[in-house]
Amino acid sequence: MRSHTSCVVFLIPNVVHVDGSVDPLRDISVIDTELILADLDTIQKRYNAMEKAARAGTDKKAAAVMGVLTPVKKALEAGNPARSLNLSEEDLLLIHDFHLITAKKVMYVANVDDSDIGKAEPNAYVKKLIDYAKKEGSPVVQICGKIESEIAELSEEEKVSFLKEMGMDEPGLNRVIRAGYELLGLQTYFTARLQFRARLETARVLALRGGKVIGLARTLEKAKSALSRLSGGQTLPLECELSDPKSVRKCIETIRSQSIKIDAIICNAGVMATPTLIRDHGYERQFFTNHIGHFTLVTGLLDSLTPQGRVIMVSSSAHKAAPKAAIEFDNLKGEKVIILGKPTDKQKWPTWFSQKN
Repeated sequence: MRSHTSCVVFLIPNVVHVDGSVDPLRDISVIDTELILADLDTIQKRYNAMEKAARAGTDKKAAAVMGVLTPVKKALEAGNPARSLNLSEEDLLLIHDFHLITAKKVMYVANVDDSDIGKAEPNAYVKKLIDYAKKEGSPVVQICGKIESEIAELSEEEKVSFLKEMGMDEPGLNRVIRAGYELLGLQTYFTARLQFRARLETARVLALRGGKVIGLARTLEKAKSALSRLSGGQTLPLECELSDPKSVRKCIETIRSQSIKIDAIICNAGVMATPTLIRDHGYERQFFTNHIGHFTLVTGLLDSLTPQGRVIMVSSSAHKAAPKAAIEFDNLKGEKVIILGKPTDKQKWPTWFSQKN
């Protein structure tokens, strides 16, 4: 199931709690009780009818559902959330139509005082929370709401110095996002030049499958426009002009600054057969974009790949018409003439193809 419940536990001693003291386990118990009662109410509305259908012996699905629903109901009546039963994916699928809140995965976010941030050891309240969460296999993430609100107001350059001053490697929000993705088993895909139909289709399918798509385009506006057509997953538009080293490096720095972990880098961008010879930084544009641009981008993001992450190089069938010698390193500036078909005045320039293998 790709849904979860987040529980924010406030562990700041000098902030007055509604109950007069700080106790994370008490707060969790209060929330769980409310959710358990809601789940019991949901089950009781349909339980008798489902039980009757199962006993009749004519509805095999009803019998299978009751095989899961009965122990869940008993657990809830005993004051335990449905997730405490560690139900299998198959069991959860059988009772999916009940949409039980306590069957969802949980992540605990501990909002601590700024004095606790950067310390090697968590405070006593957080330790109690971690011990509790371990029993049900739930992650715990520490943040300081006060610090996070200040970080949100800073520029990228100011964030770096502020985090260093606070003894933090990254904003707490990054840890929350990453923990959420790990909890739900979600994946992040990085793909370039979304404004073209084939590349956008790749992103569309990945988003529909619940993946997070980081989409690049020559301008941020084009990236946003392309990603606005996707549905199903999270998206992050970024500007990246592969023929401009500064733009590529800026894109890499943005990914690194957010501590984003990537499951797949899909290199499916490039330029093909420009009408005239164009040079970027002294090199023919197609070569610079399709080879140097991608090489810089991928090598700069290798540290951001997950342990199982991979780099996928995509090319059109046009690479078959590339020079047999592959990249002609003695012709990177386009001084030699390579013409496909009959030459014309406008075609007297080297034709490099998107050869990305």
